[in-house]
Amino acid sequence: MKISARGRAYKSIVGGLCVDQGVYGLGLSGLLRLDIKAGPPDRRRRDLDNLSKSLFDSLQGAGVFIDDNQIDDFRMRRDREIKKGTVLVTIYVLGE
Repeated sequence: MKISARGRAYKSIVGGLCVDQGVYGLGLSGLLRLDIKAGPPDRRRRDLDNLSKSLFDSLQGAGVFIDDNQIDDFRMRRDREIKKGTVLVTIYVLGE
């Protein structure tokens, strides 16, 4: 599948942030639960479900986990209290 220039830029940004957080190449295995808080970049209406696929693919690309099919459970919500355009992800390993 061809990824757009915007998609490649997003993946690169996520990869850099994973390096900064010390999770790049972590290679988590087993089933995972993700808790995601998204700070909308502006007041436009957005569908949260549009964020998950690119985020999961970018985290996989950064080697945080082996494959996004390991994600067995996730919760995503808007959080207008965090910095605009920020996505906070907490990952829990559920087991094998």
